[in-house]
Amino acid sequence: MTSSSALAPPIGASSHTRARAAPMSLVVAARPRAVARPRAPGARAPARVVARDAPRRRDSLVRRADAAMDGASAEDDARRAFETDENDARVESSKRRFNAFTRTKEKDPYKRLGIDADATSEEVSSAFNFLIREHAGDERGVEAIEAAYDKVISERLSTRKMQKGLRRMKKEKNKDGVDYDAPLVQRVKAMFAKPDQQTLIRRTMLYVIISGWAIAAPATSGPAFQMACAFGTCVYFLNEKRGGQGTLGKAFRDSLIALLLAWLVGSIVPVYIPLFPQGVAPELILALFSFVAMWITCTFLK
Repeated sequence: MTSSSALAPPIGASSHTRARAAPMSLVVAARPRAVARPRAPGARAPARVVARDAPRRRDSLVRRADAAMDGASAEDDARRAFETDENDARVESSKRRFNAFTRTKEKDPYKRLGIDADATSEEVSSAFNFLIREHAGDERGVEAIEAAYDKVISERLSTRKMQKGLRRMKKEKNKDGVDYDAPLVQRVKAMFAKPDQQTLIRRTMLYVIISGWAIAAPATSGPAFQMACAFGTCVYFLNEKRGGQGTLGKAFRDSLIALLLAWLVGSIVPVYIPLFPQGVAPELILALFSFVAMWITCTFLK
């Protein structure tokens, strides 16, 4: 900074000299400063300002775009996570809501519905409605229940139609004065025929004697001899009844079938129905059933 003595004019100088000797700092201080004029709205900035600010604006725009993309992706992720959680909660809620049906693999429609085969139509409908309400929401279970119900209803309708048809045919036959029987009954009746009274008495007496012989003289090995006699007699009578020419094989076959059926029935029936005393041997029981079966075969079978 310049001192005041250095800036002051010399003593005794004239006014003109004093004016010329005025310090430059005062002249500079007295010069007015340039004031920045505000740019009118809509006026374009100078090219130098635009070129200088372009990189900074580009970086700012890039940062804004990245921030917007990050915000959008974060919002999408949050939305997807919320939807996933909501779906999982809905699935869990639905699982807790319905009771799964456990008899989908049951083939019997009555067992699948939990009823007996002789249940009434009201019981079938009640069981169906109860299961539908109990397992609502289980699609596979509901389909299995509906399939079983449809099968039961269709079977009962077909049986009812068949029975109505049989009753109608029977009524028509009765109108004509002819008794009507089912086809199976007619086939069984066609296999048997009632013999004359003399033949019936003779064969009945013969098998009664064989049975009494087996009961009165039991052997250690069972009534094997009496069984052989009864079997041979049955084959002989059948062959004689059918003419005796090429019928021996069929007679033997029919007698063997009768024997096997008698053994089967004699092994099952006495277990559930006590027809004989406890002291009777099982071999004797089978022999008695066999005698009855062979008597029916050789007497009534055609």
